[in-house]
Amino acid sequence: MTLTVCNPLGECATQTVSFRVEAVPDDPIIDWVPAQVAERSAAFRPLDLRCFGWDPDGDAALTWSVSDGAAPTVSVVGGVLQVVLSLADPTGRTASRTLSYTVTDGVPVSLTFVQGRLFSG
Repeated sequence: MTLTVCNPLGECATQTVSFRVEAVPDDPIIDWVPAQVAERSAAFRPLDLRCFGWDPDGDAALTWSVSDGAAPTVSVVGGVLQVVLSLADPTGRTASRTLSYTVTDGVPVSLTFVQGRLFSG
């Protein structure tokens, strides 16, 4: 780019300026995932997590995992089950979000994570 600056007398100076543009990877984004409340003996709704995550750099190769790729160990405290979801892009940048499920004490809860979808039973 060439910059030219002139004063009121018409005297000008010119300078060439160079800029280098580099791609900067952004973290993926997990949008708000709805919390769920289930009545006794009712199942939670399956969630297609692909509807809740995206990447400003392009989301063709996003990878979802639960508890940083490990099988989750969950406990019900005060009637709320919490699961940490992670989303990673191909550059290794990640985002996390906690999902909350409200359950009735004494009712067993199981969550199954299958290829970007979270199921319960």
